[in-house]
Amino acid sequence: MRRGTTNGSSGTSRGGWVVPVAVVVVGVALMIGLIKGGGGGVAAMPHEFRSDLSVRDAIAQSASTGSAVVVLATADWCPPCQNLKRNALADPRVGEWLTAHRTTAVSVDFTDPSSPQATDAGETLGIEVLPTMIFIADGKPVSTHTGSDTAEGVIAWLESASK
Repeated sequence: MRRGTTNGSSGTSRGGWVVPVAVVVVGVALMIGLIKGGGGGVAAMPHEFRSDLSVRDAIAQSASTGSAVVVLATADWCPPCQNLKRNALADPRVGEWLTAHRTTAVSVDFTDPSSPQATDAGETLGIEVLPTMIFIADGKPVSTHTGSDTAEGVIAWLESASK
């Protein structure tokens, strides 16, 4: 009897490494896709959310107009952020609610958490989790919503926060 590897059921066959390696490669590829935004890359920011206005400026502006402010804290590397932007916030009903209620919507990019915009918003509003939405009325945060959600969930939160 010969010692060594066999092709029988009690031994290891040549090429037996192919399936485990393939599983690992596919798993890594899926994880990279999830890390980069749920498999769909970085979602576009809905046009209602202004990135050219700082949180402090939006609050100051709302004092003169009497409008509320909704702040969205997000990052390119955050899959739940991309899901929220791609689905709930892209739903026209959310934009219609913001417009109908004269709400100033501002986005803050935390892709680089040390950027001046992110640092200012983080210190001003205590943002620690992404995604975070903060409803500000009369210059003060009145409600916070964290994590991804559906359009219905976001609208229900907006309705509750605005009362």
